[in-house]
Amino acid sequence: MLNHYKSKLIWLISNIIDKNSLERGFNEIKDLDSEYGLNLYNEIFTATLNNKGDTVLHYAILCNNIEAVKLLIENDYDVDLNKENNSNYTPLLLAIQNNNQQIVDILKSDKRLNIDILLLSCCENIFYILSSDDLYKLILHITDKEILEKKIGRAHV
Repeated sequence: MLNHYKSKLIWLISNIIDKNSLERGFNEIKDLDSEYGLNLYNEIFTATLNNKGDTVLHYAILCNNIEAVKLLIENDYDVDLNKENNSNYTPLLLAIQNNNQQIVDILKSDKRLNIDILLLSCCENIFYILSSDDLYKLILHITDKEILEKKIGRAHV
């Protein structure tokens, strides 16, 4: 049944951009879960949806579905803003990579976000990130320059 829920979430996020319709879809999953007494509803928001380790929040960001991201964060669904997928990308790093400033702003406004995880998760790819002016500017935009200098030792920030 969990796979059925995952499939429904993937379809909703891929195809529905209206917040009310998304909310109805999420509630339908909740009602089905209650009807069958499975208690899997909260688990589907933290479980991986694919073999890449993407959660529902990662997937919403990959689809650039702003309304789904808002709904997941604002309505206290059990999403982890700091969870890394199999490629060590947090939701924030994916939003930065997708150049979706609106989603970046939504994520960074949530107090559950840990900016240190972003910096740690991109250590493997730090040279790629620093060589990409756009990504570097976004990272500077969302963090304090002094913190960034301390974390990566770049004196000419």
